[in-house]
Formats: sequence, C-alpha cells, structure tokens
Amino acid sequence: MVRRQQGVNGYTSTLNGPVTDSTTSWSVASATGLPSEGDFFLTCEDEIVLVTHISGTTLTVIRGQAGSSASAHSSGVDVLSIVIAEEFYNRANDMAQRKALPYGKCTASDGTILTSADFTLVNTGTGTAVADGNDGTIIFSAKDMTGDDLTGAIRAFGTANDWRVTVHIECTGYEGASPPDHLAFYQRQQSGGTMSGLTLKPQRGSADPTNPGKLTYGTRVTYLTTESEAVVHGACGRKDFWARVTLEWDVVATTDRLTWEYSWDGVHWWTMAIQELALATTQIGIWLTNQTGTIANMRSTILSWYEEAL
Repeated sequence: MVRRQQGVNGYTSTLNGPVTDSTTSWSVASATGLPSEGDFFLTCEDEIVLVTHISGTTLTVIRGQAGSSASAHSSGVDVLSIVIAEEFYNRANDMAQRKALPYGKCTASDGTILTSADFTLVNTGTGTAVADGNDGTIIFSAKDMTGDDLTGAIRAFGTANDWRVTVHIECTGYEGASPPDHLAFYQRQQSGGTMSGLTLKPQRGSADPTNPGKLTYGTRVTYLTTESEAVVHGACGRKDFWARVTLEWDVVATTDRLTWEYSWDGVHWWTMAIQELALATTQIGIWLTNQTGTIANMRSTILSWYEEAL
C-alpha cells in the first residue's frame, strides 16, 4: 500500500504573491489548518494542486491535478482545501486490502514469507521456543513461569520510516492453576526496554462467570514489572484477537506516533489508543506472560502476520 493523501477540511487562505503556470513553490498568507507535512490537495481558482511539502507558509506543489490545467494566478486569490474523487478511491482500495488476513499467511513488507527463523526470542528460559507450524502458522512456546514473568518472540524494525503490522494471534495452550495473564502484541524500545501494546487476558477456565476476560492497551517500563492498563474492552471469553499498529515517524521531532487498533473478526477495526514515543520503536512482537500462580507449557500461535510499508 502506498502513502495516501491526507484529508484537509475547511482551509482558507490566499496567495501571497503571483504565480505563473509553472511555479512549483507557492507562498500563502497563512498555513493554519494545514498538516505539518505534504500530500494533500488544494484548489486555486480552476486549478487543483497536490502539496508535497510544506515549510512555514511556503508550499511545494505539483500543478494541474485531477483533470485541471496549470494556469497563472494573481496575488491575493483564494487558496482552498478540496476533497477529490481520487482520495475516496484510494481509501476504499486500502480498506479492501485490510480485510481479514488469510489463515497461515505470514509475510514481510517485501512479500517474502516469514518463518520462525525471522523471530528472536526475548527473556528466554527452559521451554522457550519458536517453531514453524505445518500450515504456515508460527508457534511460540513460553518458558514455565512463576509470579511476574514475560517472554516474547519479536522482530526488529528500523527507524525513520512509516509502516504497519497486522496480526491474528491465539493462545493455544497452557497448564497451571490459572489461565495465562495475557497474550500480547507489543512494541519494545530496545534502548531502555519500554513496552506498550494490546493485551488479551483470556481468563478461560476461570470459575468466575463475571470475569470472562478483557482486552487492554497498556505499558510496561520493562518486561518484568506490573502492567499499567489504560482502556478495557470485554473479550467475551475469546482466546484470539486481531491487532494492528501503525507507526508514523516524525523526522523533525524524532519521535514515533503509534496507533493501536483491534478487531474481533479481522474486518471491523476500532482504535484502542494513540501513543507518542520519545524513542524510536526498534522491536515488535508477540508475548506471553504470567503475573500470579504457576503456568507451564504456555503456547500461542501466529495465525497471520502482515507487514506493509506506508
């Protein structure tokens, strides 16, 4: 999927100086209401332009878009926001691509098939392993755990780019006095170990029918401290969920903006949290944890994993 144009609503300004039919650097009276970076449409008289970069009140534009023709414009004429049919088409196309991922399909952003060898184990111990399923899935087995403990299977990501990862994961087994505390899809900053993400606490097997499980967004300072929960949604006793994280890299502020979404069917998505990070995300992966009791033979399965560059 390619980067899509941003929608801009209600922007009104004027040209701060005349332009010819070939001028690609436009000065406007005000940039208030415009995004901080490019890829959005504006209209000036009968011409539509695509803004590819913005610096203060100076816009870099591609002329004559959406069937319009480049023409000269006088200083002081109106420059307005506009929504064109291409934006609706592109976004509908994107939504069609984001339906439920096929079972047993794990791919990198370049289309190559991912296997267990593409994941690195974190906080390992006896019994921790990641292996290939015979149906294209990837099976992650955690070490036996007593008290607050966590182990993960992760992938490394570079910085200064935009990407999205969509997964469908399932808790496929455990033995112990209580269910595993959570099955998680987390980002981790290797420098400092700060973690955040979506966690499903299945509670399957619980004797309390009023405690069927929950899905949360939360953070952990390291991978061995109590989770801090932010938003709680009923999990209806499920042992699987779809999760998606979109990273937008702010080159100027050198920070990550992470949007966390979840789904119960892989088609209908809800935003759980939007997070700003002072450090770059360097790892993404699935985790199993235990905070109370003793858990043995914990297993989860990556039913699908899809990476895409934006």
